[in-house]
Amino acid sequence: VYEREKKGKDAPFDERDMAAIVDVDNGAIAARWTRHLGPVVSVAISPDGQALASGGWDKSLFLFRQHSSREIARERFGWILRKVRFSPDGRLLAVAAWTPPNAVGNQESDPSAVLYEVLYASASIARQ
Repeated sequence: VYEREKKGKDAPFDERDMAAIVDVDNGAIAARWTRHLGPVVSVAISPDGQALASGGWDKSLFLFRQHSSREIARERFGWILRKVRFSPDGRLLAVAAWTPPNAVGNQESDPSAVLYEVLYASASIARQ
């Protein structure tokens, strides 16, 4: 995985690279999505339990609704996603990553955090 990351290549499709909502009482998978190419690093379930956000090594953020077979939003970044979290009211989605600093020029690094407003009625996310 690390060698692919260094070369900027996505992993091949693998059904095990998935985001899922699991019933904690019996371990049954209530919903699952296999859209990532590579390991899923972080997932967050919305406070109402109806949406799931996932981020991974493929530099992709996906937003899913429980009763939809496809994502309702997707965003691709220039860095690997390390953490996704909903706000307590479910209206905001925070996405974060560790990004190395630029060693040349002004020594600034790429943004390592983005905050989205989640708009379920329009099935989209809006960068803040």
